[in-house]
Amino acid sequence: AVTSPSFKSTAEESWPLKIPSIYISCVIKLTVYYTKLILNVIRMNLLYTNPPKTAFFLSCLFLLVIFLFNPHFIYTTGIVDQWFAVKGLIFYKDFSEFHLPFGYLSSIPIRLVTNWNFELDPFLGVFMGIGTLIMLYKTGVKILTPVGNSVYVLYFALFFWFAATGIIYYDELLIGFLVSALLYFIVNFAVSKSKTTSSLTLFLVLSLIVKLFF
Repeated sequence: AVTSPSFKSTAEESWPLKIPSIYISCVIKLTVYYTKLILNVIRMNLLYTNPPKTAFFLSCLFLLVIFLFNPHFIYTTGIVDQWFAVKGLIFYKDFSEFHLPFGYLSSIPIRLVTNWNFELDPFLGVFMGIGTLIMLYKTGVKILTPVGNSVYVLYFALFFWFAATGIIYYDELLIGFLVSALLYFIVNFAVSKSKTTSSLTLFLVLSLIVKLFF
């Protein structure tokens, strides 16, 4: 028989999460760090001499500030599916699922290492957001104008949490990070080897594979 997981199962108890103060203090320190960094950027007049870098720091700060002042949630469906898989249940046979399982399965090692501590989920979300932002910024440096790269990262930051519908971690964030990292490495290769067309084709094919499997 499958026993119930060792976490609170009712929506009222587990949604939204109550984040321990030690986690919040870490993000506050990061926010303070980025605030000081942006003030130094403005002081050194990089706001005009290097707009993409300024936009990047502002975008990181925006993600952290939104993270601090909004409720934190967990992706209940994904967690339950992962728990089912750990207990030996089979996707599509023992329980219904409308996606391929790899996106859910990829987070199981994190669940096991953290002993199913869901309080870490929002932090995974913000780190995925910042990681994706780094990949987009580095890609923009390679192929976009300074103004284009600035708009590029600011647009992502403004709509990242809106698209996530809350401070939450779910498998689409992992997909976004993987695709953005894939884009960066292929663009970097294309620029260094002057093989733009073939690299673009490779990116489209690999992105499709990532989307299909996750």
